Amino acid sequence: MQPWFYVPVQPSLILAASVLCSASAFAQTLTEDYTISNPPTVVWTENLGTAACAEGEFAVISAVNDSRLHTPSAGVVYIVDVNSGTHLYRLAQQDAEATDAFGDALDMADGFIVVGSPGDSDDGFHSGSAYLYHALSGAMIRKYTPGDGKAGKRFGSAVAVDNGIVAIGADADNDNGSHAGAVYLSQMATATPIAKLTGSPAVAGAHFGGSVDLFGDVLVVGAPSDIDPSGIPCGAAYIYSLSNLNAPIKVTPHDAADGDFFGRSVATDGEFVVVGSPRDDTLGMNSGSIYVYKAATGAFVIKLKANESFVNGAFGDDLSIDGRVLAVSANAYDGASQDSGAVYLFDTRSWTQIAKLQSAPTANTIYEFGYCVAVSGPRVLVGARRAYLDSAEIGMGYVFTAPDLACLADTNGDGSVTPADFSAWVAAFNAMAPQCDQNGDGQCTPADFSAWVANYNAGC
Repeated sequence: MQPWFYVPVQPSLILAASVLCSASAFAQTLTEDYTISNPPTVVWTENLGTAACAEGEFAVISAVNDSRLHTPSAGVVYIVDVNSGTHLYRLAQQDAEATDAFGDALDMADGFIVVGSPGDSDDGFHSGSAYLYHALSGAMIRKYTPGDGKAGKRFGSAVAVDNGIVAIGADADNDNGSHAGAVYLSQMATATPIAKLTGSPAVAGAHFGGSVDLFGDVLVVGAPSDIDPSGIPCGAAYIYSLSNLNAPIKVTPHDAADGDFFGRSVATDGEFVVVGSPRDDTLGMNSGSIYVYKAATGAFVIKLKANESFVNGAFGDDLSIDGRVLAVSANAYDGASQDSGAVYLFDTRSWTQIAKLQSAPTANTIYEFGYCVAVSGPRVLVGARRAYLDSAEIGMGYVFTAPDLACLADTNGDGSVTPADFSAWVAAFNAMAPQCDQNGDGQCTPADFSAWVANYNAGC
């Protein structure tokens, strides 16, 4: 980590450079390396791209409304080689029933995949369940159901797994009020219950457990209709330490508004917690935003938005974080068509936008690109559950390679960050070179100087 330093800037130099560089420097929008579609033997799959997760060589994507086994909307999940797109396994319940919504939620860690099925009806209509699979073999290991299962609970509405612990959301649990919600923790291998968590205090209609993420000792739970200390139903997120589940940190947006849906999505890398608020109005009605907090303390770090203004984009509807890459969906963004969707990538060291992802032009209509996102290493998996083939709403998956984040502040490419990189940045500014764009907005402007300073302070 480099210390902060002060670089004297000559205003005349910056002014001259800004005159030379007023146009777009280079395109930051990336298109996919390849797509994931139905296996060749499959004729019909509905809403492929509803949920996704990835780890190592595996990409996992669901088609929650698949009905090919003559079981309407039972759902299926595909395990795919993330490097080639080759289909490896197709997962489906042996006890499939109509509207099970198998695959409505997905997560994986250490070679194990957890699949949520909130429409399963073992303990009453839509009581819900979850399943554990081995990624390497596709073999089912066990099925999870809550000890207090009942109709309408929607156990499996969100899932997370890490380090031998499984967290399963039941966002319509009614034990503490109608649709107050709950999250169940258990041992992955044995299904031994650890705890049932609820909001603090529990609020009717909060949908606590609508989103969950787990990394090491840190558990994050979203409650998108919870209330803030002033009683505004803006949503909330709860940060838990697995070593002390009795002392959660509740975070709400400092600029809360009714219906922000803060907590619709959550993600953590153990150091930071990111919370999506897709109906925030900062850049326009329901444009969306995300909030970053310190996992250990709940301290607010930064609020992020896309580097462009739009209305009804739902930025923050889904999130995924791995290493230095944070993927943020805006699945209602109006691109090639209304609600075609987009995904934005951020560097978690500088919190600057580094790329925008969109599907390559096609004759087929694409809606809700970014309905789900997953990051694993350099790979980014994006689902578009309403991609059409002819008139069939089949859905599609897209795999991208994230930009190399070796070090944005190392403008001269010598492998270290020093004040000399500022001179290199000014040269890039004047030449309108790619290295100038430090905030990932696809332009070379004086704002990139501030971004360069932030990247420098973040270190490499």
